[in-house]
Amino acid sequence: EAMSIILQTVVEVALASLYIFVIFIIARTKISEKAFFTMFMATGFADLIALSSNILLRLNRELNLGQEFQHVVLKLATASSMGFVAHMLGNMLITINRFTAICFMQKHAKIWSRKNVRTAIGIQYVASFAACSYLLTTRLEYIQNGDGTTKFKGFQRHIDMLIRSTFVGTCALYATVSVVLNARLLFVWHRISKMSEYSRYSRSEKSLLMYTAFVFVFTMMMCSQQFTVGIAAVANNNDLYLWASKQFFWINDVMVSIPPFFVLLFCSELRKAAFNIFQRKKPSVTVNFIVTALHKRSMS
Repeated sequence: EAMSIILQTVVEVALASLYIFVIFIIARTKISEKAFFTMFMATGFADLIALSSNILLRLNRELNLGQEFQHVVLKLATASSMGFVAHMLGNMLITINRFTAICFMQKHAKIWSRKNVRTAIGIQYVASFAACSYLLTTRLEYIQNGDGTTKFKGFQRHIDMLIRSTFVGTCALYATVSVVLNARLLFVWHRISKMSEYSRYSRSEKSLLMYTAFVFVFTMMMCSQQFTVGIAAVANNNDLYLWASKQFFWINDVMVSIPPFFVLLFCSELRKAAFNIFQRKKPSVTVNFIVTALHKRSMS
């Protein structure tokens, strides 16, 4: 069990490093000025906060840390919840962005002006904080062990139900908007991709469309997990509730790994920028030596 804890932690740290690297690359290039990538970075910051918090929360549970860490655990749980809501809202905004890029090409630039993008990101974070800030004032429950130590149990039942309602509501909003827009988006794209006047847009738009589709599939996997937990909580099915709750961390890891990996896979400009960082642009020592020698001979 210790090896599995270490392995999962290493994987999650590697995932966070990949995410940071991709955001760094985007910030260094001109594509960061595009609305899609601006919102990708904003959602990425929320994902990194949630991922870091979830790593520590998982370790707290698996290492059976006691009540002395309750204030830290409470802040981590709040950050994790805010990151989760911000992730869902951010991906919903990205879906809307892709929808307008294909279905409202003439108005897309006006809709996603810098001012509107900043407003959308502000709403994303304010809504996330408003939805989860109540957790900072709640109390955690601990189990008293026979040896006098304590073990983290969770939130009080009414708080846990409120958290589940928040998560399920957020997932329901994301799922409804994304299913409707993605269905319409795929239909319109299939129709216009055959028109010659749109051929110059086809490659880049198709790449971002594929990115949106992959993110949607794996985000819906998390939505399914949250719906299962919510149904189990309402039905008082403790076995199903515990089983579904335990799936959260690995499903979250998969969901969060999709955006940085696939944006790097599908965006050629981003891949070139990443390659240029690793490519060492050192002048050839041999060539410089030969040029210098020939120059000295010509001068003598």
